[in-house]
Amino acid sequence: RLDLEQTLKRYCHLYNHHIPQKALGHKAPIQAMREWQKRRPDLFVKEIRNHPGPDR
Repeated sequence: RLDLEQTLKRYCHLYNHHIPQKALGHKAPIQAMREWQKRRPDLFVKEIRNHPGPDR
């Protein structure tokens, strides 16, 4: 179970931070969200942070 949990966390991090998405203009989701926050800061309560690696 622990291995599955770690694998899923790593995949989520990889997907959100490193894999470009066609629907987002070939940008990673975190990059697209940061750009959106710059354009519409009123929509965000917290600052978007780019964590250097997956949680362990």
